[in-house]
Amino acid sequence: MNKSDLKGLWMPSERLINNKLSDKEKIILSMIIYLSKDKGYCFATNNYFSDILNVTVVSISRIINSLKKKNYIKINMNYKSNSKEIENRQIIPSNEVINRYYQNCEYTVNKNDKTDYQNCKIPINTNDKDIKRNIKNKKYIVREYSEEFLTGLYANLDTNLL
Repeated sequence: MNKSDLKGLWMPSERLINNKLSDKEKIILSMIIYLSKDKGYCFATNNYFSDILNVTVVSISRIINSLKKKNYIKINMNYKSNSKEIENRQIIPSNEVINRYYQNCEYTVNKNDKTDYQNCKIPINTNDKDIKRNIKNKKYIVREYSEEFLTGLYANLDTNLL
């Protein structure tokens, strides 16, 4: 498997904000899901993940075992016949992980469907300019505070300095 097999990763926001997974676990899980889209499983080795992420093979092994314990993936080991030597490893993303991101989709987007932006009363460009103008104006607002307010913030401040 070459590094060129991996074209890029897309990570749903649900996985991105998942506090149960570390950053490396999120990346490796996304890679596993991407690499398993054709056959339903990923057969990438720890060395493959290690080369791409510049992490040790031991760290990759720990991360994959952690994903297995958290039920994000399943691992099947295929052994050579009449031997205990491993022929290959299949990393299978759990169906819950794969399907979780597609359940909330009510409809698919059609290129010819123009109903959403036709119903918009204010053109996006005008609205965008107004937003930018408001942000620029807020940068130059000068606020004035009374001495009583400032001394309340700084309890040990000598009032003669103001």
